[in-house]
Amino acid sequence: MCLGPLDDHDRQADGLPQRLTVAQQSQSIAATQAGDAVNSATVSQDQATVSQDQATVNSDEQALSATTLIAPVDGTVTAVGGSVARV
Repeated sequence: MCLGPLDDHDRQADGLPQRLTVAQQSQSIAATQAGDAVNSATVSQDQATVSQDQATVNSDEQALSATTLIAPVDGTVTAVGGSVARV
């Protein structure tokens, strides 16, 4: 079988798989980078949430340490007549 010289159409078609592979790899890289950006944003947001929650805990601990329970009368509690309520 004798094949003739390649024309422009054959040359373009011959390089098509490589161009598709390059385009697919470029899309894959872009998707990975976009995923990393989302993860970085999520991590930053989560870190900010943790910082806010820690500030709330610190504030609550300070409020608790400043809390004083005062009984309406002097004495010692010898029995508790109530029961635990269910909500």
